[in-house]
Amino acid sequence: MNALLRTAPLALIAALVAPAASADTPPAAAANPAAVAAPAGDADLLAWRSTPPGPGADTGWEVPTPVRFTLSNGIPVYLVQRPDLPLVSVQLRIAASRDVNPAGKAGLAHLVAAMLDEGTRTRPALQIAEDAESLGANLSVGTTDEASYVTLDALTDALEPSLDLLADVASNPAFQQADLDRVKNDVLTELARRASDPPQVARAAFARAAFGDAHPYGYLDIGTRESVRSITRKDVQDFYKSWWHAGNAALVVAGNVDQARAQALLEARFGKWKARKDKRPVLPAVSNPPKVKLLFVEQPGSVQSVIAFGHLSIPRSSPDYAATKAMLALLGGMFSSRINMNLREEHGWSYGAYAGLADGTALGMFRGSTSVQADATAPAVAEILKEIREMRQATPSTAELQLAKDSLRGDIAGVFETNSGAAGFFATLPTFRLPDDAWRTYLQQVRALTPEQVQAAAASQLSPDNLVIVVAGPGKVTAPGEDGQPKEIDVAAALSALGLGEVQRISSAL
Repeated sequence: MNALLRTAPLALIAALVAPAASADTPPAAAANPAAVAAPAGDADLLAWRSTPPGPGADTGWEVPTPVRFTLSNGIPVYLVQRPDLPLVSVQLRIAASRDVNPAGKAGLAHLVAAMLDEGTRTRPALQIAEDAESLGANLSVGTTDEASYVTLDALTDALEPSLDLLADVASNPAFQQADLDRVKNDVLTELARRASDPPQVARAAFARAAFGDAHPYGYLDIGTRESVRSITRKDVQDFYKSWWHAGNAALVVAGNVDQARAQALLEARFGKWKARKDKRPVLPAVSNPPKVKLLFVEQPGSVQSVIAFGHLSIPRSSPDYAATKAMLALLGGMFSSRINMNLREEHGWSYGAYAGLADGTALGMFRGSTSVQADATAPAVAEILKEIREMRQATPSTAELQLAKDSLRGDIAGVFETNSGAAGFFATLPTFRLPDDAWRTYLQQVRALTPEQVQAAAASQLSPDNLVIVVAGPGKVTAPGEDGQPKEIDVAAALSALGLGEVQRISSAL
């Protein structure tokens, strides 16, 4: 067979490998053999593959609206019943994260969350892991920009003991010094790794440039090496006592459990939590720079430049949210987006480029990033700016907008592949103080968007002259010149030649 395939004409090979008709062959394909067989001519054999199949019919899927009830101490619970599998996810969400870190203690909220499953007053870390394994459960802890969380994935039949484990981890952390020392060392090791990773370097520098040293969002959730080293056991205990209480808590349940059972189980484990008074710090006022702020972080030995760009934007509650999301999907949120098609497909400088909207309660952030070949750094920045400006000026076509609508709807539908995805998705409701049907309303708004609304959002929400742009990469790179001879490019000088203003050279912000 192999010898035959090496010498046979292409049409014969197609006939040999073509699938035989069967009961599984779709009726349309069976009625039209050309739909499943390649053309007979050798030259056109693969031409039929160049046309991808069209999308299926709209199923009319809608985001479910969770059922909301309240425990006796005021903790809200959001329940989405999903009876298909005997599984349940429960997320305890605490409305406190890096936004309430004390000055000089960047990374504290992240460290507190990381310590929760490192031991309780009754279970050391190893026993927590063993108990979870014996129950077929999984515990995960972490932080988002505005919240900390513990998530439990459990079997419906083992939900009660699994919730006991969740409640113990969330309510009774031991915060032993030895455990803290180990976790701090892990964080410091990760920070050292990130310091030699250009995407992480650019991300940290972008946060500092966009928000400044005095704002807690000027630091990544993991903190800096200096701030993490300064965190003590008392800092961890004080943060937990101040913020992990019923007044800041919400519970989200997704899976195979009804309201009566969920309410009884959660009341027994969290209904006695007390709400405490806390005083949230007043965050410093922030605004976009008056002109483009362009920063360069040299990363010796890097073979690519990482470009991070963006500016402050609208909060999640804004009436322009749906139009802005669709506009940014067109600009940089899909494979077929304008920035990606420009940098990757037209110029071949990058494997991919992204831009989108990071959600927030008081403000959001338009941000994007890409890695490009180092000799094309300055031209890539110029092309990104060109696409942003053209996005503001030209109304998208109906067909282009439909791609963005389909992408946004598909992104949300994909979240519901797992219970934990659904639980995390609906945990945004209490975090951003949204109504229960906010996501259903959002998708309805997306469906109804017109090209004119999206262009209006681009004109009002994109500010190319007020961007923060950070480049992390090599200082100098050799590339072929126009005469074919190698030439040395000074990356910072090439950026300066764009005429966007002074290029600030900075060291790593990690």
